[in-house]
Amino acid sequence: MRPTSILAFTLSLLLAGPAPADGLAELSGGFGLAPDQLGFVVIDTENGQVLAEHQADRMVVPASVAKLPTAVAALAVLGPEHRFETQLALHGSTLFLVGGGDPLLTPEDLRPAFRRIRERGLRIERFVYDATALPEAPEIDPLQPENSSYNPGIGALALDFNRVLIDWKSGGKEVTALAVSDALRLKADAVRLVPSPAPVPPPYRFLAEGADRWVFANLQPSGRIWLPVKQPALNAALVLRRLAEREGVSLPMPVAGKRPPDATIMQIHSSHRLAEIVRRLLEHSNNMAAEMVGLSTAGRLAGVAPSNLAHSVGVVDGWIKGIVPEVDWTGFARANHSGLSPASRTTPRQMARLVVHGLVLVPDLVDALPSREIADAEGGDAKEAAEAKSASLAIRAKSGTMAYARGLVGLLWTHSGRRVAFAVFAYDDAKRAAFDAALDKRVPEMPATATTWIRRARGLERALLRNWAAAY
Repeated sequence: MRPTSILAFTLSLLLAGPAPADGLAELSGGFGLAPDQLGFVVIDTENGQVLAEHQADRMVVPASVAKLPTAVAALAVLGPEHRFETQLALHGSTLFLVGGGDPLLTPEDLRPAFRRIRERGLRIERFVYDATALPEAPEIDPLQPENSSYNPGIGALALDFNRVLIDWKSGGKEVTALAVSDALRLKADAVRLVPSPAPVPPPYRFLAEGADRWVFANLQPSGRIWLPVKQPALNAALVLRRLAEREGVSLPMPVAGKRPPDATIMQIHSSHRLAEIVRRLLEHSNNMAAEMVGLSTAGRLAGVAPSNLAHSVGVVDGWIKGIVPEVDWTGFARANHSGLSPASRTTPRQMARLVVHGLVLVPDLVDALPSREIADAEGGDAKEAAEAKSASLAIRAKSGTMAYARGLVGLLWTHSGRRVAFAVFAYDDAKRAAFDAALDKRVPEMPATATTWIRRARGLERALLRNWAAAY
């Protein structure tokens, strides 16, 4: 009998209170997991009643589920209508590019100012970028593979998600770094690539060598790869310098500085509404956007810009614990705002209760959570997708995935019309510890054994969701 079809005996096991160990062992065992690798809780959002739980206080790695506290705090503290501002300003013959923490900024957004400079015939003798509104860091998590585009630098100035497209031909004799947006491709002069003086073991193609300098070897005749930007403010200024050149405006090489208060504003670009930014960062699980939104939220809470990422997370998490005081937050820890770290820890109960309280505090949270009408939006074959669709699962939830760690937290509308908050995590402590101990930052690929484990965990997750939808 397929594990995903064994609904009858699991309905009783998932009623209120801890699940019977024998029934859960049969269900989880069908997916190659043990009950002690699983933790979940289901809570009625109307009255706060716990409908089902199993190891709800088990500490797990949240992965990208850790973006949920960032989302709740940002929407509550900054407000869903908040917009981040990026400025181009003139002071004498100096042009200032001033970052305001917009994580979705693209070169096109600032194009009008360069056109006005050209039309007015202004001569720019200095070009200064001001990224002092937020602290800057060359990467989010130092334990990630060094060429992972999902682990870029962060700060007040970001462009095209702080990643560049490396395009090469002739086996690496022609290599170009490009900033890519919907309408433009511009040279990214901040990123430099040079041939490796020694062979690089395949299949590695790029290795970090400090800042935004990369070495390469063993390239195919032609190809492409995305690389993270380590100096986001400098990269933004240099890419916009290329855009200005395209618009007929000559700018000198940019330098870091601070805009004087009496500078004349050439353009203020306002970002999308924060509600839309949060929706996108949760849907696409964008780490850079989560970090920048988290930094701005901490700055509003503290009244000053946080000194670094750790300070920022501490401020936001202190606020989170205050809005859900009845939860035991012992052991809760986030290394950053995005969940991009194996050092972060949470429990199913902490996350589910956060969702329940977040709905009261931030009604926009419902729309911000990714819609998952088909339970497994991240993968799975066509048969699995058809099964999920036939089960009529109405879900809004944030997922998180790392090697030997999988979580899904959000809202489920049951077949009876009830809305419940749920948190379900699968975590293999021993395999995750072994994975971290053997980490090689030069290797971006996840081992096949880990991907197989994640696929099984997702299957168990779907089975539980279908059962909860029918049971409640």
